[in-house]
Amino acid sequence: MSIYNYIQNEKNIKNQIKMNRVYSYIAGLFDGEGCITLFYRKDKGKQAKAPTPWVSLGNTDYNLIRFLQNTFNGYVFHEKKKEENWNDMWYWKLTNIDNVISFLEKIYPYLKHQDKQEKARLIIEDYKFRVKKGATVTKEDIKNNREFYNEFYANRKSYN
Repeated sequence: MSIYNYIQNEKNIKNQIKMNRVYSYIAGLFDGEGCITLFYRKDKGKQAKAPTPWVSLGNTDYNLIRFLQNTFNGYVFHEKKKEENWNDMWYWKLTNIDNVISFLEKIYPYLKHQDKQEKARLIIEDYKFRVKKGATVTKEDIKNNREFYNEFYANRKSYN
């Protein structure tokens, strides 16, 4: 191995260690303030045939929320304080399925909240294989989609 390759390898290892610390930190925030959910979007006034997963996290620290957006994509929205002694809230939401799975894969090893671990596992391992979308969805597919949705919420220990 050349010295250049060795140095590049060392930089990659250091970057991976740094990112693992970031993912661990985000997982801790997500355990406390994050949400993993499935919902049925309305499409042209009709309920969708398949549930869509999304993740979100709210915080009063705008820079943290922007960091999530810059690192994982998604979008940010603002909620003005509702009470005089409260702070404004910022929310980050991720709804693109590939981005949701990528995000959950990165924080999954560090999640401690059992309900969130199970929801993340279902999205990472099962969603793309079990949920059918698109114009060719059959009644059986719709039934299976509903079963996945019900399983996702079956052992719910919290609202997140």
